[in-house]
Amino acid sequence: MLVGHACSLDSFSRSLLHKSPRTKQNFVKMVKDIPYCGLVTLMTDGINDWTFVDPPVPPLTNSINKRFNWKVLTTDINVSPN
Repeated sequence: MLVGHACSLDSFSRSLLHKSPRTKQNFVKMVKDIPYCGLVTLMTDGINDWTFVDPPVPPLTNSINKRFNWKVLTTDINVSPN
């Protein structure tokens, strides 16, 4: 289970999943959907492969944050270059 600031959840999980870092534009767009204290859960096969699984507890929210959907970390957001 990873608990952390928005950008650390993406950075740590992508590393475990053997994915390359997001582009700057993709990262900025995606990170806006993750609250300061987000939670994701990854499970290992015991060797070196990790996958996202449903977290054991619902996401924490407060009045200014929308409900966090951890599945946003599993996708690459297409961003048109400016």
